[in-house]
Amino acid sequence: MKIIITEDRLDKLKELIKTQGVKKTAQLAGGFKTLAKVLGYDNVPEYIYQYLTENFYPDYNWESSDFYREQVDKYGDHQFYINDKLSFDYTKYENDYKKLDIYPWLYDELEEMFEVDGEDIFGWKDMIKKWFTDNTGLKVDGII
Repeated sequence: MKIIITEDRLDKLKELIKTQGVKKTAQLAGGFKTLAKVLGYDNVPEYIYQYLTENFYPDYNWESSDFYREQVDKYGDHQFYINDKLSFDYTKYENDYKKLDIYPWLYDELEEMFEVDGEDIFGWKDMIKKWFTDNTGLKVDGII
C-alpha cells in the first residue's frame, strides 16, 4: 500500500496525537502499523512510549523509585495493577537478574498493537523496558 500525505496533513496528524492520543489516532488511521508508515519509522519508539504512558499506569498512580526499590529489596518482587487487573510482576533474582512479567491480557494487547506477523519490528519490548524503568527506577533485564 502506498501512502501519500502532504506536510500539512502530517502536521494535523501529529497534532491529533497530541490532543487525542496515540491509540485513538491509530484507530482513525486504520491501525498502528499504518500510522507508523505515515509518520515515518524513525518516530515509532516515541509514539510507543507515549501510548504506554497514556494507557497504562498503576492503580493509584506511580510511587517513588525509593518505594519500589525498598519493596523489591524486602520481598524480592513487586506486582503492579492497572484498572484492578494484575498487569506486571517485577522480580529480582539472587543472581541480580531483573525480570518483568507482563500478564497475558496486557501482553496480548501490546503484541496486537505493535507486532507485524509475530515480529517486534517496532521495538515495543525495548520501549516498555525504558518506560517501566523511567516510571519505577527499576532496571529490567528481560521481559516475559
